Amino acid sequence: MQRGYRDVGYLLAVRLREFRPAQFSIRLWRQQVVFLEEHVERNERGAVRAWFKTYYPALMHMIPARRHGEFVAGFIERLHEENHVQDEAYEQSPVR
Repeated sequence: MQRGYRDVGYLLAVRLREFRPAQFSIRLWRQQVVFLEEHVERNERGAVRAWFKTYYPALMHMIPARRHGEFVAGFIERLHEENHVQDEAYEQSPVR
């Protein structure tokens, strides 16, 4: 099943921390990613889209504007899955 630009967002969520723009130190990039993750937690799709337009303008230019929502949905889907898996692992852990 192909999901188009949704898959692009999903896959980028898996590797985002590795794709640090050259102008950012590792520390500053982590701060920007945390800021993005806060938008994801609050399901602020417009803010997520704006973040990508700010930090990855060339990528967002390649994605047709009418498909930006699909891209953001895939990105958010992956981060929610990641958080869900982490929450389940915590709940099943015998030692907390």
